[in-house]
Amino acid sequence: MLSPLSITQNGRSSTLWFDRPESGNTITEALVEDAHAALDRAEEAGCTAIILRGSQTVFCTGADFGGGDPVDPERLYHLWERLALGPFVSLSVVEGQATAGGIGFVAASDMVLAGPDARFTLPELLFGLHPACVLPFLTRRIGAHAASYLTLSTQSINAEQALSLHLVDSILPEIELGLAQHIRRIERLDPQAIRRFKAYRADLDKSLGQSRDKAIAENRSLFGDSSIRANLQRYATEQKFPWEL
Repeated sequence: MLSPLSITQNGRSSTLWFDRPESGNTITEALVEDAHAALDRAEEAGCTAIILRGSQTVFCTGADFGGGDPVDPERLYHLWERLALGPFVSLSVVEGQATAGGIGFVAASDMVLAGPDARFTLPELLFGLHPACVLPFLTRRIGAHAASYLTLSTQSINAEQALSLHLVDSILPEIELGLAQHIRRIERLDPQAIRRFKAYRADLDKSLGQSRDKAIAENRSLFGDSSIRANLQRYATEQKFPWEL
């Protein structure tokens, strides 16, 4: 089976490409494990920048509800913790749609660069669940009120709106040029300085660790609900919301 990730390394930067656009770059067990392995290799190689990218139309649309078992929330949460707290600068580059668990990758990143056509959505409540594992990272990034707004509204916001909420740090009309400029500066940083800063930041803000057990338990409870699973699988196969006949 082909990996759901394509990985390229250039100097002290490693790019993890979500590489299943035909499936919405959904989060699968294989993607989570391949991403962990990619971070292991990047850390061993002394990379200072970890870049997450999708296609021009879709970044990541969250969990795969095509009928398979849910991704282990503990492994996914740990992956997001590594992006948030690891000894490197993590960047999400969003050109298209970021949905549900895709927002988890965005919120866990140190920097978020968006193209003009980027869109961001948390639709979970439409199906009877909520983004339990995403919320600790999202709240840490944009605050409790804004995180609640995105969750409760369930509506898609554009790049400009995401910038105003601080979910996005910069909108880049020319993605490749803007990304290259960011990477050039990051690659000048002393890896030990990055490591110390990220460790200090983690010590100042212990919210992710404090939320871990509750978020994982809540995720397992939600995805263990047969009616919620049925709602999600119906949408995946028929593109119909629970209230639609």
